[in-house]
Amino acid sequence: MPEPLAPRLRALAAALADVVRGAAGLDEYARYVAHHRRRHAGEPCPSRAEFFRNRQSARWHGVRRCC
Repeated sequence: MPEPLAPRLRALAAALADVVRGAAGLDEYARYVAHHRRRHAGEPCPSRAEFFRNRQSARWHGVRRCC
């Protein structure tokens, strides 16, 4: 007998939300912190604001025009 539709829809919605968060970069800091703890244990981890400021700087460094 197939399982009820509601749990399957919730699981699908959760998976879709994970994809959207990943595509939008919303979980980028959490992934970075996990990496930092694994690879750089004992070193201070930058705050969320510092992390995003550094990412924006790296992303836009050297851009000379808009299009």
